Amino acid sequence: MELDYLLLDPALRGDRDRLFTLIGPLFASRRVRREMPYMHHEEGYVWSVAVTPLGEAAAMGSVDVRQGVATLRNLYVAPAWRGCGVGRHLTDLLFGHACGHGARWMRAVASPRAVGVFERRGFYRVSARGQYVTMELAL
Repeated sequence: MELDYLLLDPALRGDRDRLFTLIGPLFASRRVRREMPYMHHEEGYVWSVAVTPLGEAAAMGSVDVRQGVATLRNLYVAPAWRGCGVGRHLTDLLFGHACGHGARWMRAVASPRAVGVFERRGFYRVSARGQYVTMELAL
């Protein structure tokens, strides 16, 4: 099944409305709340959402660029879409946005299950806090 990949800026009213319409049902899921207990929505983040032909979010992630460092957050791929390259395509879109806005480094905080995913993308471990690992990648 083909997915559409959107890049949405919540600072724009139309994008904000569309973003929350798409990801709202995803966050209504107990599984998502359990797997992503900390969803960050701060001003300045741009979101990427993979959308199915039925208009449902299959994956999402966000990135913010400040002083040459991009922070990747809220990366989530629905279980039915894992292992299909959806996360890779989504992060490619976010990396492209970050590079286009002057980022030289990408930073992410990974759950234990996501560490391997980030390492395969070239990220390396910087520090750990509890079960979460801060990882970085030179762009």
